[in-house]
Amino acid sequence: MSNQLYRQQFMEIFKSNANFGKMDTPTVTADQINSICGDKMVLQLKIVDAKVIDAKFTGVACAVSKTSASMLTQEIKGKNVADLQKLTEQTVLDLIKFDLTSSRQQCALLCYHALKKALDSYDRK
Repeated sequence: MSNQLYRQQFMEIFKSNANFGKMDTPTVTADQINSICGDKMVLQLKIVDAKVIDAKFTGVACAVSKTSASMLTQEIKGKNVADLQKLTEQTVLDLIKFDLTSSRQQCALLCYHALKKALDSYDRK
């Protein structure tokens, strides 16, 4: 698929607002701020038997941050916490399927860093 088609798909995901919103009873919550641009995100996970059964996010962020958060929260549903702890930045960037500048990569990784915080918090419980 061409870069243009990936970008179009990316914008369709952004418009859908998938997984954007608050959860009533999350197991863990983590917030993250992008120090480069000021984007702010809160990630909430519902974890049962060490498996993510739901993931939601809220925040004030750019299209890249929100869309990558939609993609990542969809990707992690149904996954074991142990497997998610092995997730890398590159794995998240690969979900996007087109190149981003280094500053936009930080936007794309905002939810990933919130996820790492949330998983650390879960491990400490």
